[in-house]
Amino acid sequence: MVNWQNYYTHKGHTYGECATRSDHNYYYINIPKNSSSWAGTLLAHWCVWTRTNYHTHDLSHKTALILLRDPVDRWISGIGEYVSLYHKQFDVKLCNGQMIDWIFDRVAFDDHTERQSMFINGIDQDRAVFFWCDQNLSANFTKFLYESDLINDTFVMPQRENVGDQITLRSQVQDYFQTLIQQRPKLEQKLKSYYAQDYDLIAHLKFFS
Repeated sequence: MVNWQNYYTHKGHTYGECATRSDHNYYYINIPKNSSSWAGTLLAHWCVWTRTNYHTHDLSHKTALILLRDPVDRWISGIGEYVSLYHKQFDVKLCNGQMIDWIFDRVAFDDHTERQSMFINGIDQDRAVFFWCDQNLSANFTKFLYESDLINDTFVMPQRENVGDQITLRSQVQDYFQTLIQQRPKLEQKLKSYYAQDYDLIAHLKFFS
């Protein structure tokens, strides 16, 4: 029997991955492409957080910290990440109609492109704090950490960086698909259909601000 939690373990991510501190009642759930590198660095700068998995260790007494992102925006970033990691010889100039149909039929290829709702499956949403990944994320996430005594005035905030823009192949792939879905609304609708569960989740949440 296949354990669904290990579906993307071969790609480096196991569902339920998170980090926590023994002296605080919070745990941070890692969702790839949702400013996870920045958030992880921010928390690690302050103190040591222990890596764990909420599916295998009972963290139900703690509050989850979760960063979510617009699904289509995340997919564009994620498909660039996927290609740059696993298909370094990929050339957008050779991306024909058949390949495009295949990509948008599949949609999810790894943990960077899978539904966000899969990463928080089974959590108690009433015992979670959600943050929206936009231009206000740094301010909102930092505000919460200060108010929760997870960081203090001696903390030096790391800057958010878009690492994808620093790698040519990622940028090329992201720009290509960004333009493609703008030109072909039916392709964007295929993405939205695949991520319908994410959009429904997002629509019913209240985000910290």
